[in-house]
Amino acid sequence: MAQGIECTYYTDGAARGNPGPAAAAFVCVEDGEVTHRYARCLGRATNNVAEYRAVIAALEHAMSRGCRNIAIVSDSQLVIRQLSGSWQVKKEHLRALFDEAKERERRFETVRYGNVRRTDRYITMADALANEALDTARGGGSTLK
Repeated sequence: MAQGIECTYYTDGAARGNPGPAAAAFVCVEDGEVTHRYARCLGRATNNVAEYRAVIAALEHAMSRGCRNIAIVSDSQLVIRQLSGSWQVKKEHLRALFDEAKERERRFETVRYGNVRRTDRYITMADALANEALDTARGGGSTLK
């Protein structure tokens, strides 16, 4: 864990079709242990919307826990590069989600963004949670463990 980071959130979004039934998920890791798991169906959305919704859910969860310094990790280059300022947000529907994430980000001392491969073990967990939510909830509930 990077110095000063209290917890790391590994986020993933899934959409079956683009757009199609979608879900957002994250796993929270502290000191190498998964401490929280979350998944929520979003209804019909694109994969990029689901990826942004996963980041927003992670930011909200971290705020509710009183975390001050966090890391958000995703396999979505688009979302991570946009949120870290490397890429511009060109799609209007993503601009609203970007703004929502940035508003939540202001409540932390530090938010670091990182991009990893889909094969990262925690991203694989988040992906499984998102797909499980799509398989079982069919457009409904959410889980937080």
